[in-house]
Amino acid sequence: MPGRSLHEQWRQVVLRGWSRLISHRPGAVLAVALALALLGAGYAATSLGFESSRNALIAEDLPWNQRFIAWREAFGGKSDFFLVLDTHDADGQADPQADRAARALVDAIAPALQRLDAVREVFWGFDRGQVHPRAIQLQPLAELRAEVDRMRQAEALLASGTPARLLERAMHGGEAPGQGGPGQVEAF
Repeated sequence: MPGRSLHEQWRQVVLRGWSRLISHRPGAVLAVALALALLGAGYAATSLGFESSRNALIAEDLPWNQRFIAWREAFGGKSDFFLVLDTHDADGQADPQADRAARALVDAIAPALQRLDAVREVFWGFDRGQVHPRAIQLQPLAELRAEVDRMRQAEALLASGTPARLLERAMHGGEAPGQGGPGQVEAF
């Protein structure tokens, strides 16, 4: 075959031989293909697994993935379900009737969830002491202002280095004696 490269010549030989085999022995070719397919399926069923977590497919030694893994372990909750009920109206004002209805709903749902076998733990409500201090910003404006006012009242307590200094500030209402009066003690 003049004018053709050695690669092209070998390609033509292999393709002609392959087509001759398929046309003269189609049953044997199908049997070999079926056997290879069954072997592949058997290998996949016994040796391979399906990993549905995308996080398990990423190398754990990558710095950013190590931070994510540490965060996930610290906070858990991979299959948590949260039900949040907002009992405030569109203006952000508390609605006592909606609050009572929400409390009744939670008080009915939570015990029912505890009885389910598929549910490990049920928590409703939360301890405000366990919430990060910055969460105060999430309160309605009136409640936030009340909290800020309470903090201002506690400023003397927090700034006092000793109990004696606290009493002095409370009795005198300021930094130096003579500012304010005994009525300031009741603010604490």
